[in-house]
Amino acid sequence: MATQQIPATIQSLIDVYYHGIARRAGWEEAIADSFVFVGGNAGNGSRGRAAYAEVMRQFGRVFETVEVKESIVNGDRACVIATYGVVSPSGSRSSRTRTRLTRARIW
Repeated sequence: MATQQIPATIQSLIDVYYHGIARRAGWEEAIADSFVFVGGNAGNGSRGRAAYAEVMRQFGRVFETVEVKESIVNGDRACVIATYGVVSPSGSRSSRTRTRLTRARIW
């Protein structure tokens, strides 16, 4: 008997992605091999899951927590506002050196 693959909803992909980056594992399941990431600056982006994994590896060194503040889904499009707990470049984790960074991503 053939198994029918059920397409994931945008909300379920967002959930997998953000829970995965919070755990630092499993977020890749939400990213297609053909995923294109467009960064906030010209020339800042990546094409494909492997290239995006490298972007996330680098970004992962500067944040310690992530929390989804709001998720808006409209059909096959979404916007997520998330706050990242950024760590000092020295690696210090005192409350005085921790910064909160809030980002919006359009999916």
